[in-house]
Amino acid sequence: MHNKRNIFYLIRVREYMKKPTYRLGFKIIRTVVCEKDIPFQKVWEKHSNQPITYEGGQLYFSNYTKCYTCFGLGGVPCLLYSLTNHHTTEKIEDCLVCYGSLDKIPIEHKGYRPSLLALKNSWLMRYDLETGAMLEQVYLSPALKFKHLAWDTAMEYFVARTVQMDVRGQSHQENKTLLVLAVFSVFPLQFVAMLEVSTHVFCRDICSCMMSDGLLLVMHQNNFIRFYSFDHILKQGQLQSASLYTQCGQVGGVVGIPPYGLPVNVTLTACPDVLFEVRSVEHYLCIGGIPWHYIFTPRGQDGCYHVFTLDSRQLIGAGRIDLKVATLEPDKCNFHPDGRIIHTSEHEIRKVIQPKYTSSGRPIRRTTRFSEDALDDSLNTIQTVDYEDELDLIVTVVTEMKHGDLQAKVKVYDNETGRFIRDIELDEPWAEFSEHVVILDLDTIIHTVKQPGRKFACYVHRLQRTPSEPQLIRRKDTLQPTLGQRNRSHTANRSRRRTASRTVSQ
Repeated sequence: MHNKRNIFYLIRVREYMKKPTYRLGFKIIRTVVCEKDIPFQKVWEKHSNQPITYEGGQLYFSNYTKCYTCFGLGGVPCLLYSLTNHHTTEKIEDCLVCYGSLDKIPIEHKGYRPSLLALKNSWLMRYDLETGAMLEQVYLSPALKFKHLAWDTAMEYFVARTVQMDVRGQSHQENKTLLVLAVFSVFPLQFVAMLEVSTHVFCRDICSCMMSDGLLLVMHQNNFIRFYSFDHILKQGQLQSASLYTQCGQVGGVVGIPPYGLPVNVTLTACPDVLFEVRSVEHYLCIGGIPWHYIFTPRGQDGCYHVFTLDSRQLIGAGRIDLKVATLEPDKCNFHPDGRIIHTSEHEIRKVIQPKYTSSGRPIRRTTRFSEDALDDSLNTIQTVDYEDELDLIVTVVTEMKHGDLQAKVKVYDNETGRFIRDIELDEPWAEFSEHVVILDLDTIIHTVKQPGRKFACYVHRLQRTPSEPQLIRRKDTLQPTLGQRNRSHTANRSRRRTASRTVSQ
């Protein structure tokens, strides 16, 4: 009762505060989410033959062409808009949700509106995120097929990437192109550069590449990962700058308009200087920590992780994390946004503090274990681990075999101490050989499933009182209203980052 009365008091205080009260609002929501006697109830489910994705409070169906908001009447998702299909023969290959910074919007703000960036074969489309209206479309290339979109720097630069080409089938022996990258900046949308990644420049054994935080990462077949500065590549190989919707001699017409598309305006004749390289099993690499460190698996040491400093490239004290027990699922090791390391095995989660040293040089290593009696039982398996950054909670999904069926529970822990807070039972079936994604977004749990045979499902659970409970709580002779459906603050200018680290995989 004391907690509920505090929540009521905080809500009253928030109404009289002049400055934004995001922290106070999140504190209120966290307090309610952590209340064991306030249940999560399944309020909605939907099935589809096409993939389902969730981001920023919105669900996307039918290859991103139908958008459902999770904040419909009564907290039930409802259709927000359907995209007009301007190219009926082409489907959306990939999408990015793009939020603008609200403190930088000029009077002419069309180029700064929250957008859905969609890739349709040779077209880059920009839709209004709230209405689905077409804002902009850019023709990429008449010859290249672009299939993937990814952030280079979140909400600043993104990359459109082609499918990987078969270098063995290319006739010329010297310069074989593996793939092509087109780099853009946002707010407003601008073309930066287009680059061919070829075997002539980056060696014959390249197998993939990507961009992250201004770096070009090239993966090789011998498990090497090499990092290059993209700014240096621009200075070294940029032929000319090109702006969208302007004349360009290289393409012989207007940039971004059919049939011309975008020019390949960056060409390298020699390999740039390598900033950093590491050899890791299956190209696994995670960078993060304070100061910068990196985690990788040395060659021939499967199931073992090493933690090195990025500046000296030396193994830190107690920086070897081994797989102690043979399990069906491999261990996972990555950086937490607060600089610590999360080591997840099949039945246990450990958050390892990067070691500090005493005056004599002895390493001090402290470990926080996210565990409860149920997790120590070999019948339970940790399926996913996530971090709810706004509520500062660690969220895991644990499955247990009951009466021949798998039963899933969402377990919530305090991020700082690892203290178990509560669990939420998911009443929908948990298929063992399906792909599951479970997200706790403030007071909402979204569970998406990809089943064999291209069958997809989505379940939405909401924190709410059961109808049988009274709407007023009586304490002595005072009536106090309970906290009903929360008032979510406007968070369109934020970008969700589930981890601060960058994981590289082929």
